[in-house]
Order: sequence, then C-alpha cells, then structure tokens
Amino acid sequence: MFEELQHGTLDRSLFTANANSYFNAQVVSDFATGLKPLGAPKAFQEVRHRDRGGMTLRVYKVEFEKKSLNIWERDMPDGKIKQYQIFAAS
Repeated sequence: MFEELQHGTLDRSLFTANANSYFNAQVVSDFATGLKPLGAPKAFQEVRHRDRGGMTLRVYKVEFEKKSLNIWERDMPDGKIKQYQIFAAS
C-alpha cells in the first residue's frame, strides 16, 4: 500500500467504498508527490496492533534517511482498509 502511494497507484480492491471515495486521483497524486522523494524506507515496522469497535488498528513507523513517518491503518472485519493515514512522526 505504501509503495503504491509512493508511485501514484492504488489497488482499489483493498479498500472500502468510503476509503475509495477519499482516495480520488488528486489525493493519490498528492501522496505520490510527497512520498516519492523520500525513496525506499530504511525500516518499516508495525509498532501497535489492536482491535477496537469491530475494526483492527495497525500502527506502523516508517524510517527514511532524514525523516520518520507514522501510518495508521484501520481495517474492517472483512480485511478491507477503511482508513489509511500517513503523518510525520514526532
């Protein structure tokens, strides 16, 4: 998923209808513009995993040469991704 966003592509079969409506062509392009210059991650690690409200929350830390990011992914019981958020690590 992360690599797809870096390259401006997205496997829409992995997402709920709600998430697909958010990830329109402009949003996917914006993600690629911001993520592609970071290059390949030096580390990509799941740091938290818990079930809540029928969904599974997965939190990842992604480390690059000069920057670290956090990813929050919320998955539905059927495995489809409902939310995928990327933000700078503090």
